[in-house]
Amino acid sequence: MIGSKQAENMNFFARNGYQIAKLKSHSFRHLLNRLGRASGVSVEVLTEWSSRASTVQTRTYLNDDPIIAASKCAVVLGTTQEQEPLPPITNEETLLYGDGPFHRSRYGICRRSWRAGPCNKFADCLNCSELLMCKGDKIAAEIIKIDRDNLVRTYSAAQRAIAEGERAASRWTEKAGPQIERLDQLLVILHNPEIPDGSPIEMVGEDFSHEKVIVSEKAKATGAKLLDRNELRITYGDDLLACLELLRSPDNA
Repeated sequence: MIGSKQAENMNFFARNGYQIAKLKSHSFRHLLNRLGRASGVSVEVLTEWSSRASTVQTRTYLNDDPIIAASKCAVVLGTTQEQEPLPPITNEETLLYGDGPFHRSRYGICRRSWRAGPCNKFADCLNCSELLMCKGDKIAAEIIKIDRDNLVRTYSAAQRAIAEGERAASRWTEKAGPQIERLDQLLVILHNPEIPDGSPIEMVGEDFSHEKVIVSEKAKATGAKLLDRNELRITYGDDLLACLELLRSPDNA
């Protein structure tokens, strides 16, 4: 609306409490430029039609949305990628995937379900019960021997540092010593001629996982007690654990 205070009072919207909309003639110039641009008129033609000095001034008037401009350029250049989301799969189709693909680490087969989450051991495979090794795997045996030799050298250097009064090294040796013994025992198994090649070797480890932490916290909050597998084995024997594993099997779900 253009005009004086009297004209504003005559406005229907003003009389009924709405905000007054003011429109200047120059606004139509902006509108026609943007309509022309939206209809595909080039910036050069709009510049000449509007009698501007350069296309830079016209681009300032247009206020193009960068996302829309990029989409139009993608269509012209033929770089548009149509995204077609896949439909959700059914419960029957999920059973076809089983436990998902296994992957080989340096030491053997990792049975970690990557659908549940990433590795919780941070690649500490030799202390993880989800590692399945194979007797006769020469690559794994050689790598374990290299790891053991490197650990022994570092452990010996740490012992010398402790003897010289460096107390910081003592905490690491508390973990490294048992680990060396574990690697020695594993190498004995891998080179034992009485164990036939191809025999599976399952590691026994104190497995930390974020899932177990969450379950423990929820059990504590509800007052439930989680039974330890070792305590169950000592009290009731392996038969009970085998029965529990059978009940946990997906085939019996």
